[in-house]
Amino acid sequence: MGWAKHNLAVAWEGAGGARACQFSDVPFVEIRGITDNANQTAAADFERNLQASLHNVATTIIR
Repeated sequence: MGWAKHNLAVAWEGAGGARACQFSDVPFVEIRGITDNANQTAAADFERNLQASLHNVATTIIR
């Protein structure tokens, strides 16, 4: 993934759902929160940042 080395985030999981919705002509939206940088401290960062990330996602949806 050399092409992705400067990205802040990469998300693959929603692609299947987006594609299925596209085929079925169903609207699709994916909202994500970032909890870690996928590095050596990812597990600890995830635990530390999960609540804030969920709060930010909820705030975005409510707006």
